[in-house]
Amino acid sequence: MQRGFIVAGCLLFLALILCAWIALTFRDRLHQIIVNKRWEQKMAANNFYADRIIVFFGDSQLAGWRLAPSFGTLPIKNRGINGDRAARAIHRFEHNVIRENATMVVILIGINDLGGGATVDEVVASIDGILAKAREHRIEVVLGSILPLQGGYYSPEAASMVRHINALLAARANVTFVDFHTALLDHDGRMTREYTDDGLHPNARGYSMMTKLLQPVLIRHLAREEDAESTPAR
Repeated sequence: MQRGFIVAGCLLFLALILCAWIALTFRDRLHQIIVNKRWEQKMAANNFYADRIIVFFGDSQLAGWRLAPSFGTLPIKNRGINGDRAARAIHRFEHNVIRENATMVVILIGINDLGGGATVDEVVASIDGILAKAREHRIEVVLGSILPLQGGYYSPEAASMVRHINALLAARANVTFVDFHTALLDHDGRMTREYTDDGLHPNARGYSMMTKLLQPVLIRHLAREEDAESTPAR
């Protein structure tokens, strides 16, 4: 009997630790979204969105990317949504991207589709639908690779599907493909441990590595936009 109470107590203690960890993780992600929203409000108040807008469009792996420390005053609006899937996201593309008059959209999405049981072809088809929307409205596209996994999220099958999707996305025409996957990968084919705290989302170091890849692409886009505006029509 006493042993049973000890086991039950240990299980309860572990459950409390797990609940606390989940609560803290959720709090951190919520904080990141709130911080981004406040930063966007400051940017808008100072007319940084007056000439051009870059929209981040995707799931929680984008939503947690803090704009101010990563990109300073680049005119970015973060429209990543926790838990979103490519199959659903296309329905909010008009509201979150087109109506914002975005000149560029950065897309990073698909891992939740896989988690929900979608096939490789289904994920790619959903992303292709989003790309078609962008082309229709002449919005320049930066397409990010799906990120590697670590810990409890990793399985050989999931890792293989992610690699397959990324190979197909990299071959898409008229988009700039940014290979975050390779930059975050370790020698075992998983997300490098120092780049993630939960195995799915990048931490500050992970986002720093991703920023190094993405920031030059955004700056080149803005420079082209400025050159086009300053070049007299013939």
